[in-house]
Amino acid sequence: MIGKPQFHGPVARSCDEEGYRNYCNLLLDGFKIRVFLNDAEQIEYTAANPEEGWVRVILPSNSLSARRILKGFVEIRIERTSRPGRT
Repeated sequence: MIGKPQFHGPVARSCDEEGYRNYCNLLLDGFKIRVFLNDAEQIEYTAANPEEGWVRVILPSNSLSARRILKGFVEIRIERTSRPGRT
């Protein structure tokens, strides 16, 4: 997407996954993070890696454990929503 800020590294919502530090730092810096796979926003994602082209999502049938890796064109779009929360 031209003209929109993007993040090119991995992000993850879980502390035991690669990209968790990136996710936390973006939030602390006041960014909203949106993950897209083939231009479709992924709401229930746990991790995403645009360089490797995959998103790990939670399956709607069993949100406690069932996850699936979807592959394709991944974009992590970021938007500043607030001032940085760092001190």
